[in-house]
Amino acid sequence: SHAKRVYDRLRLSPNDRRVLNTLEWLRKHGGQATVREVLRKGVAGVKTAREAEGLLRELEERGYGRLEKLPVRGKGSRRFILYRN
Repeated sequence: SHAKRVYDRLRLSPNDRRVLNTLEWLRKHGGQATVREVLRKGVAGVKTAREAEGLLRELEERGYGRLEKLPVRGKGSRRFILYRN
């Protein structure tokens, strides 16, 4: 079973690997995170807030969870919530 998982990962595109790495990180950190947290922790190698938000949007588009706007003053912040933890 372990070999099958390794071989399945070898066939993934770099973008698919980023998505899987982000999902693993989210699961280990309670199933949710803000764009800022993803950026500050350098999840999947993100370097900018725009890149972090884009990655979380991709997770949302793939049906892994939802990205919601947080009710904060000033510049809006977003949090991703994983559907299945």
